[in-house]
Formats: sequence, C-alpha cells, structure tokens
Amino acid sequence: MISRKRFRAPATNAESFEIVSEAGLLPADALPVYRSMARFRNRIVHMYDEVDDSQVYEILQARLGDIRDFVRSIVSIC
Repeated sequence: MISRKRFRAPATNAESFEIVSEAGLLPADALPVYRSMARFRNRIVHMYDEVDDSQVYEILQARLGDIRDFVRSIVSIC
C-alpha cells in the first residue's frame, strides 16, 4: 500500500503504520496497538526461541479483536 500510493518509505516495520495513519488511512488512536503488533511480529520472526508461550496464548485469547480491526481497516482502504 505504501509503495502503491507512493508514500515515503518506512525505516521500520512499525513506522509503516505511522505513515499510513498520517495519510488518514488508519485511525491514529490505534497506532500504539499496531506498533505493539509489529514489535511482537519481529520477536516471533527473529527471536522465536525467546517468545513466551503464555504471551502468545494471551494474545490469542484477548487480542484477536485488534487483529480483526486492523484487517477491516486494510480491507476498507483497498
């Protein structure tokens, strides 16, 4: 989306949410949640041996709504 809309290039994965939010395409009040998602994604990908199973369980039990909200936002943009 950032490339297609020719927004500035993000320096980090988390910054991509800021760029899209600055363009008015994602709600700014959700940025802390999206940044947290990006950080957790990086931990899973790069430091998977250090990921706490209880944290993964907590996310799956209590935070799936955040992921659904993000997906809805992206679908509405595209």
